[in-house]
Amino acid sequence: MLDSNEKDFSELGLPKVIIECLNKLKITIPTKIQQETIPLALEGKDIIASSQTGTGKTFAFLLPIITKLIQNKDEKCLIVEPTRELAQQVLNNLKNILSNKIFIKYTLLIGGESYFRQNKDLKYNPTIIIGTPGRIIDHLHRETLILGKCKYLVLDETDRMFDMGFYEQLEEIFKYIPQEKQTLMFSATFPQKIENLAIKHLKTPEKIFVQTNNKTNTIADNLEQKIIEIKQNEKYSELKKQLNISEGTVIVFMQRKVDVDYYFKKLTAEGFEVCMIHGGLRQRVRERTIKNFRNGKFRILLGTDVVARGLDVPHVKYVINYDLPEDPEEYIHRIGRTARAGECGTAITFLTEKNKYLWNNIQILLHPELKEKITSENYKNKRRQNTKRHFKYRK
Repeated sequence: MLDSNEKDFSELGLPKVIIECLNKLKITIPTKIQQETIPLALEGKDIIASSQTGTGKTFAFLLPIITKLIQNKDEKCLIVEPTRELAQQVLNNLKNILSNKIFIKYTLLIGGESYFRQNKDLKYNPTIIIGTPGRIIDHLHRETLILGKCKYLVLDETDRMFDMGFYEQLEEIFKYIPQEKQTLMFSATFPQKIENLAIKHLKTPEKIFVQTNNKTNTIADNLEQKIIEIKQNEKYSELKKQLNISEGTVIVFMQRKVDVDYYFKKLTAEGFEVCMIHGGLRQRVRERTIKNFRNGKFRILLGTDVVARGLDVPHVKYVINYDLPEDPEEYIHRIGRTARAGECGTAITFLTEKNKYLWNNIQILLHPELKEKITSENYKNKRRQNTKRHFKYRK
């Protein structure tokens, strides 16, 4: 039964053929971001949208785009993603929606895959192009990708693209796309730099922020956060303890690829059902690992922040921050891998004396009103540590 403020997909202006596809997927009630975004996108508005991870942003842009492309078969859409995993995830969602009644050609342009195969796909004039900035630009420079008829541009996880240094690539991509287009920008967080890009390239965009208490950096209500204060040399023993007592699927985040490799071997040798992902692995290996993890072949996934976005596995029960991320916003994306689709989840963070300043930076992001207090505590702790080092040196 729908809440009085809720709508179903048929009330959002989507065509019957898409509603039928959603019904087959047993998706009947749109999320809040979908309710607010889809009607505006169908009207042709430029949009900047932000919501928590796991709230259905992908369908929020795919459904109106597919609707418009059904109506205008000569137009194209470019969807830009920061990572190969995210691009693959969007493609999988697109395939789920398309049926024998909706014929739309698509292609995936990502690094680590054959240029020959991608060139072959592009010769068939795909309507939806999904890709990462580097590979998209490669094809633009080779003139294997022509975007003269691109009327729809989607920038997904825009904050992540900025963090990864893709600003210049995005500016380059804009040069190849007609000025008369509709642009949809989606992101889990909304820093000032994204607004600057929007001012430059979007036409009076509608801003949609679907967040608890109207904050752009919030944690889902059904997610429990736990802190374990621990010494650095006790972390591995504690990790094994948590893996043994946890019931359900677990993602363990580590900061370095070398640590993921090391602890993967160590945990495997001790009998844990574990797989791993980091940026040093081949794309096909990463895709196979995600598939096996999603299918339940492995209970535990070790990974770097490459896993923090684009991994949509509803059954993840626990996220363990073995190390804290340098970028506070990555913490939000990490723990957003659990408590998805209305399910409950738990995020456990190992907090050492060494990484307390990173934790404090995360708290400032989540609770800006406490910035002055936390900054003052950081200053006092730093003075205390400097005093200890001074006396140690004198001895």
